[in-house]
Amino acid sequence: MANKAFVQLSDGRKIVAEVLNYDGRHPEMCICVVGADGQVEQDICVVRPSFNEQTGAVSDTSYDCLVWTEADNEDYTHRYAINRFLGDDTND
Repeated sequence: MANKAFVQLSDGRKIVAEVLNYDGRHPEMCICVVGADGQVEQDICVVRPSFNEQTGAVSDTSYDCLVWTEADNEDYTHRYAINRFLGDDTND
């Protein structure tokens, strides 16, 4: 089963969202524009668990959203930290 969804655009391109899991432990959601020829034309964003770049420790409580806003730049241009909702222990 493919972990992929897409939106067909009128010019034959697609916006594709796909779950990738390169290391077998930490999946990430990638969203990109794919041309009519099936080749990736531009990354839009990646959402993944946050991790410490020095230790490699992966967070259970936060995520990173890396966004590409410049068509000709292969490095992401913005990083947003997303804290995971841990629930509410009130009984209302």
